[in-house]
Amino acid sequence: MAEEFGIERAAEIARTAEHLPRRVPLAKEWIAAVWSNQGLTDAEIARRLHVTDVTVRAWRAKKLWRGLRKAKSADPRQLPLI
Repeated sequence: MAEEFGIERAAEIARTAEHLPRRVPLAKEWIAAVWSNQGLTDAEIARRLHVTDVTVRAWRAKKLWRGLRKAKSADPRQLPLI
């Protein structure tokens, strides 16, 4: 990296990287909330996302799921997000 960007820039990147999360967050919880809103059961969501039904129920208890409204009839021109 030092050869590509220079030693000072490489050191700056390294200092910045110290504050980044070590793991990349996944969108599984959000996808589960959307599928639940579409009427899928917890068991089906768990199977699709390769998690346990216990995990899906724990996600359901979070605020993210409380903010979703039941889906209205879909506009046929709108492609499904997931």
